[in-house]
Amino acid sequence: MVLMLSLRGDAAAQELPSPGPVPGEGDEAPSIPALHESRIQAERAHLRRVGIWGGANLLAGTSLALTRGDDEEWVGAFGMQSAGWGAVNGAIALFGILRSPAPAPSSAAEAQTAEDRLAHILLVNLGLNVGYMGVGATMMLLAGDEPSRGERIRGHGGAVVLQGLGLFVLDLVAYLESRDRLGEYRELLDRVELRPDSGGGTGVSIRIR
Repeated sequence: MVLMLSLRGDAAAQELPSPGPVPGEGDEAPSIPALHESRIQAERAHLRRVGIWGGANLLAGTSLALTRGDDEEWVGAFGMQSAGWGAVNGAIALFGILRSPAPAPSSAAEAQTAEDRLAHILLVNLGLNVGYMGVGATMMLLAGDEPSRGERIRGHGGAVVLQGLGLFVLDLVAYLESRDRLGEYRELLDRVELRPDSGGGTGVSIRIR
């Protein structure tokens, strides 16, 4: 999520100097500006989902931590860990949504590069999420048999596993959407060819399939 904030600055949807709609096989392919706007909206939707996930964990975790019984060390630890993750994720999401937008990419190639960078960041996040789940599972396995301390460690570990799993699902949805847009970028830009014209300059031709 911290890595994604570096991309949120692209949220100003401005007209890009790029090819307009390109005809496809019976359907009109999306334009570069439309794909750019789709990425911006997808980033915002992803941050909103993360914010909702964070808020839910903050509320539920706080409730568990405050209402646990004296013999429910696992529940209290699970709640505290969940509330901490929820507060951090909620704050990051809110900051990203409210962050002032930066200028949009100035070319089709730059717009595609921004999409590619988003996909790579989401892949990194997916790997981190798997790592979180591994750390949480290890905590649970190595908690030991001491009743009070062991229960607390298992509670914290269980919460880390849940947070890693939840963020993995959210990041996977965003990554699959980004990968689809990259495919559309490549299909669209593959149809654009540069060729010398009769006046010694460079012309643009668009292949229609």
